[in-house]
Amino acid sequence: MNTVPSHDYQRVYVWEQPIRWFHWINAGGILVLGVSGWLMAHPPALLTSTEASAGYWFGAVRFAHFAMAYVFTANLAFRIYWAFAGNKFASWRNFLPLTKAQFRQVWQVLQVGVGVGALQGQVAQPAWGWPLIVLAAFVFLLLFLKPVVELTSVRRDAS
Repeated sequence: MNTVPSHDYQRVYVWEQPIRWFHWINAGGILVLGVSGWLMAHPPALLTSTEASAGYWFGAVRFAHFAMAYVFTANLAFRIYWAFAGNKFASWRNFLPLTKAQFRQVWQVLQVGVGVGALQGQVAQPAWGWPLIVLAAFVFLLLFLKPVVELTSVRRDAS
C-alpha cells in the first residue's frame, strides 16, 4: 500500500497590508504614467468640428500624468518610512547586501543565472533570488530619485 507523505505546512505572515497597498499603487501608477506618457509623446490627431477649448482631453491626460507622478512619489516616501516602521521582512536591512552571507547569496544567484552554477551542480532555490531582486529594487529607487530631484530643484540660468 502506497501512502502519501503528509506535509505539515505552516502559514507565515510575510507581507503586511501597507506593503501590499504600496505594490498595487505602484502597479496602477506605472500603468497610468505609461499610458499618459505615451499619449503625451504621441498625441493622436483628433479631428473635430468643435472649438479646441471644448475638448480639453489633452489637459486631462497631462493632469492625470502629473497627479499620478505625485502619488507615485508620495507612495515611495511612505515605503521609505515603512522600511523603518515595518516588520523584519519590510526592513531597510533587506534592501542592501551588507553581510558576507548576503553577498554570497547574490554571487550564487548570479552564477546560477549565467549558467556557471548549473554546470557546478547547483540548483536555484526559491529564496536565492531575493537578494538580487532587492538589489535591483534599490537601483530602481536610485534611478527614480534622480529625475525627481532634478525636476523639484530650482534651476537658475547662468545668463
